[in-house]
Amino acid sequence: MRVKAVSRNKRITIYDIAKEAGVSVATVSRVYNESANVSEKKREEIKRILKKYNYVPDAFAKGLRETQTQTLGIIAADLRNPFFSQLLVECEKIAAMSGYTVFSCDSLESDEMELGHFMRLNGQKVDAIINMGGNSEKARRSEPYLNCLKEVCSRIPVVTTGYVDHENMYSVMTDEARAMRTLLEYLINMGHREIAFIGGRADVRSTLIKREQFIATLQKKGLFCASSYIIEGGYDKESGYQSMRELLMKNHMPSAVIAVNELTALGAMKALRERKINIPNELSLACFDNTFISETTQPALTTLGCDYSKFSKKLIYTALDAIEGRTPPGISYVESAFVIRQSVAERQMGQMYET
Repeated sequence: MRVKAVSRNKRITIYDIAKEAGVSVATVSRVYNESANVSEKKREEIKRILKKYNYVPDAFAKGLRETQTQTLGIIAADLRNPFFSQLLVECEKIAAMSGYTVFSCDSLESDEMELGHFMRLNGQKVDAIINMGGNSEKARRSEPYLNCLKEVCSRIPVVTTGYVDHENMYSVMTDEARAMRTLLEYLINMGHREIAFIGGRADVRSTLIKREQFIATLQKKGLFCASSYIIEGGYDKESGYQSMRELLMKNHMPSAVIAVNELTALGAMKALRERKINIPNELSLACFDNTFISETTQPALTTLGCDYSKFSKKLIYTALDAIEGRTPPGISYVESAFVIRQSVAERQMGQMYET
């Protein structure tokens, strides 16, 4: 549906042109300045609207060409994790459709590398930086990180999946508490009363929120929350393997386990296979993230994760809004999707597994 044309009595701005054409301000600027990074169909439509209003750009519109590089920097905590790699791919698609080039960086969970990426991207004069995970998610951010952010935010916007620490910084995240509550209530409705949560570190925002909600939901349901059923670890297969082995050493096993992500779940599945414990007949397993991994395991994993397309759009469009002078929300939430597969079974009354 076409946006209603603006009144000819009103002074036309670049924002009016962009709104009527259904494109970004930067796209209008690229057409006006004869940039090649716009499709022919879109270019002709924008030119038609420019001509209709006899549009002459103001100083701000002229400045877009002089000050913007049409590039975005994206720093991911660890691209070996499918959550970050899938989100990065989707972000690159949306950025390209908006006429932007992406410089992607992998910190490999190293604070030093993350800071180096920030400084290099800032030096390359990208128009904005998107920070996925890493220091942005830590409950306590390091002083060097905060100082670096302050310097970067003084020049360009920063969009993060974690905390907002400075002006010109914006957060896009999933509702971790709601995600844990949804998954846990599903397991409880399936008859599970002894449930464990494995993986993740308490100094990471998303894990801390999940862990707090795990405890709160069990208590609200009147169920016992054993501290021994909460096992801290990391976010990779080895961590999941070790966490599940630790759980298997206990005298009484839970009937269901929630893993902090899919890689942790993969490690847990390996440990269960070694002990010849059947999933889901003897133990149900669920996790977070919902990348391609969940549907390829045997059995396929019941999981709750973000809509990667919506998440990436929110990240990119928040960055573009900030770049183009609009003020996006300080914090935006992206809904999660719950996918039921074969790794969770209904627990029959009296059913118990002893190690």
